[in-house]
Amino acid sequence: MVKDFDMNAFIKAFSDSCNKTQIKTFNKCETITTYLVNRNQICILISGNADLVRYDIKRK
Repeated sequence: MVKDFDMNAFIKAFSDSCNKTQIKTFNKCETITTYLVNRNQICILISGNADLVRYDIKRK
């Protein structure tokens, strides 16, 4: 982790420059995001662990 990093200051600065900033809390085994549609988003995991799983279905 970066030494002397102020997470609250980062979140405030990011929120000030992005008009649709959201802070969310997720429970264990809850889906954070999906690839079902094109999304213009960035997700930052502040604490905990997450598994990235992507299922590709071959369409004919």
